[in-house]
Amino acid sequence: MIQANIEVCGELIGEGRSWFIALWMILVIVLILPVIVMYCVCWKKFVSPMIELDVEFYRTLGAFLRKQKEVKVLNVTVVDNAFGAEKAKILQESLVGTSL
Repeated sequence: MIQANIEVCGELIGEGRSWFIALWMILVIVLILPVIVMYCVCWKKFVSPMIELDVEFYRTLGAFLRKQKEVKVLNVTVVDNAFGAEKAKILQESLVGTSL
C-alpha cells in the first residue's frame, strides 16, 4: 500500500452557532477596528490639530542659538505640520558655525 486516504464524518446532532459569528464580527468592528485605525498615519493626520510655525520663527531661533556660546548640547523638538525642506534648511544653516 502506497497511499491511504481516510475520511470520517459523524452524524449531525446540532446546528452551528451563527449568532456567535455575528457577535464576534460586531465585537471586532466595535472594539478592535478602532484600535487598528488609531495607529494609522492617515487617522492621526485627520484628527490631530494643525500647527504651523512661521518661517521667521526659525530665523529668529537661529539668531538666538548663534548667540549662545556656552551651549554644547541642544535638543530641539519641532511641532509644525508644515515643517519641510525650506524650514529644515533654515534651521540647519542657523547651526553652522556654532559650538553645537
